[in-house]
Amino acid sequence: MWDESTLQMLLQGVGETLYMTLGSTLFAYIIGLPLGVLLVMWAADGIRPHPVLYKILDVIVNLTRSFPFIILLIAVLPFTRWLLGTTLGPTAVIVPLTISAAPFVARLVEGSLKEVDVGVIEASQSMGASALQIIWKVLLPEARPSLILNCAIAITTILGYTAMVWAISPFASAITAVRRTSCSSPLSCSLWWCRYSRDWASGLPGGWTGANNALKEEHSLFFQSP
Repeated sequence: MWDESTLQMLLQGVGETLYMTLGSTLFAYIIGLPLGVLLVMWAADGIRPHPVLYKILDVIVNLTRSFPFIILLIAVLPFTRWLLGTTLGPTAVIVPLTISAAPFVARLVEGSLKEVDVGVIEASQSMGASALQIIWKVLLPEARPSLILNCAIAITTILGYTAMVWAISPFASAITAVRRTSCSSPLSCSLWWCRYSRDWASGLPGGWTGANNALKEEHSLFFQSP
């Protein structure tokens, strides 16, 4: 039913999806795990209460989480280009995925650590344990089962995010194409875009490969243009 080229395309897609998902999860935990620990430590009932710092970090995490991923994906394109030199490819996608997933991971970590019995923490404090010792030798080990479960939730969520990254190329292509035409009204723009999308693949050399290359070219032209 599937020819060799289709199977190769599917295998390549699966490999790129796993690369984006696992890479983003790794970097999201590198950022989100310390943030989650700080949220627990600075909370009013934490081991080192600090209302001002907690409120600032809480607002930052909430604001970042409230951004729809598709908007964040577009908003951070200049930062991605500055960081990696390109906005194309699976590696470039890891940047917005990490930025979007890190605050989510922070909340997951915060919830896991708050499940630890308060009596265990108080016992550690009574024996003279420092804040760092409580975090490394009490909170994280006691919360390990919940952290592992929430890690699976984070991976599943990030995997869902990867399905939206392909919206960027058509978006950039559409805006670039419209900017290159003289659309006098929304109706004329709509009719032009229908004709453009209809002839998008069939009218290009190389079929779908040519269409994909055209999308990449127009994507770069759009985001490099003033």
